[in-house]
This record gives sequence, structure tokens and C-alpha cells, in this order.
Amino acid sequence: MKKKKSITRSIRDEAYLVLNETNHDLTRSSYKRIVKRYIEYCRQEFKVKTLEECKAFVQIYLDNLVAKGYSASTIHTYCAAISKTLGTRMDQYEKPIRYVAEYKKGRQKNKTVYKTKTDLDADKWKEIVAFQKMVGIRRRELEMLCGNDIDEKYGHTFVYVRNGKGGKNSYVYITPENTPAVRSYFANKAPDERIFDSKLFKNDLNLHYLRAMHAQEMYKYFESKIKENPDYRKELTELVIKIWQKTNLNPKTKKPRPFPYHSIMGKYVLRGKNRQLAIKQNLPVAYDRLIIRVVSVLCLSHFREDVVIGYMNY
Repeated sequence: MKKKKSITRSIRDEAYLVLNETNHDLTRSSYKRIVKRYIEYCRQEFKVKTLEECKAFVQIYLDNLVAKGYSASTIHTYCAAISKTLGTRMDQYEKPIRYVAEYKKGRQKNKTVYKTKTDLDADKWKEIVAFQKMVGIRRRELEMLCGNDIDEKYGHTFVYVRNGKGGKNSYVYITPENTPAVRSYFANKAPDERIFDSKLFKNDLNLHYLRAMHAQEMYKYFESKIKENPDYRKELTELVIKIWQKTNLNPKTKKPRPFPYHSIMGKYVLRGKNRQLAIKQNLPVAYDRLIIRVVSVLCLSHFREDVVIGYMNY
């Protein structure tokens, strides 16, 4: 005889039916964790018996997150997951405004350098740190790289990332200056052989900090190339469009999403809190939109301007 489901389990299963329709594995998994916590909260605090009853307590839950010191970005993610599940609109809830200038994840070098598992300068990690400074991909993407994940495309060298964040495949641009050093990591490796030992990832290294530093360096690199040769802008524009069309696909149709041509014209001018922070730190308050888009697509593989600006402005 089957054991009867608990009310909590029944509500959760109903919620998961909605979230199972989410296309990206990582988003679906993250949203399910958030919704599970929210349902447990509603059951414990308000004794709800249906998913519909959970709609009444979203604002209270978000206010609790604010009181606990959760960041505006995290609260936004919680709200997105809960709203999607309940079929409600995010704009009906009051929540903190997100500012790019306040994004903190992985953007500060770990200062506890006396700990061998966190010291980016420790000799033990020099191989992976040197590679990350030249490539700037995510930790899991680094770990999964294999011997055949380097490619020549459109006259340039790329590291090919398979099944990265959001389940996407992407091409990460390698400068001609760094190409020989990056290729040396792939030399003498079998096509399906990992280029890094998995033991290298059993640490607390802030590899995301190096990703942010890489974004800054790549912006400066492309900026200098355009200054040296203004015609390079056209070549760079053609390259970023090609890589966008090859990698930024609609998960349902498998066709490229429309390229935002307007987003590569003129300057990205900082405003509000981001501008104040830039001025305080003696950083630029305007950036070349084409280069921002190029760094986003060719170097960071996330297709978003605001994250690049966040990396530049801290």
C-alpha cells in the first residue's frame, strides 16, 4: 500500500510541474530549491494546504529576506522563482532595487592568503591561475575542459566550452599573444582527456575574481586595438555577430536570437549609484558599447552588458 503524500510534498510536486517547463537545467534546479524553501516557510508559518494559498504570503517572505540581510540581487532571484511558480507578476511586490555597482559575488580577491586553499598566489595553483588569467571562464567550465576543446574559427583561436552555464555551448576568444600559452595546455591531451586534474578544484580559490580581472583586461585590449587601427572596429563587429549567431540560440527553436544592433552604437554611460561609485574610485563613467558587447559575448559568454559594467566598475 502506497504511503500517502504529505501536504508539503503535494504542494511541492504541484509547484515542480510548473518549473519542469523551464528550459535551462541550472535555472530549473535553482528555482526548485528556492520554491521548496518558500513552501516549507508557508507550511510552517501559515499552515497552508494548497499552492494557491501560498500566493498570500510572498511579500511577507521577501520582507523577511530583506530583514535577514539578503542582497537585492538574491531577493530578485527568489522573487522571480516564486512568481513564475505561482503565476504572479514580480512588479506587484516591493523589493530592493538592484544596482550593478553592488554586485559582490566573486569580485574581491580572497585576502586570507595564509590558507593554501585560498591563496591565488600559491605555487600549488600557478598552472590553473595562469590559464584562468588568459581565458576567464567559470570554475565548472575549467574543470570540464578536454583536449579537443580548442578551435580555430573565423581566423581566431577560441576555447570551446561545452554545456556551460544554462546548458549553453560557447566560444571564448583567446588573444594572439596568449594563443601559444593556452594551446600548450591542450597539447598531448587525448580528445576526451581533461586538461586539468580534478584535484586542482578541491579548494576555495576565488577563480571568479580572475574572471572579473580578465574582463577588465580584455576591454583594455580591444580598446587599444581600435585606437591603433580604427578599421578594426568593423572586423570586431562582424566577429561578435558571428559568434552571437552561433551560440546564443533560442532553446525551443534552436535558431539564433536577434542580435541587438542598437547595443553596439555609442557609449554606455553610467548613471545613479554606479556613476557615483565610478567617480569615487576615479574610474571611467562611460564605456564603448561595442567593446562591452564584445567582452560579454566573446570573453564571458553571458550576452549581458550590465554584468560587464559591474566587472569594470568596482
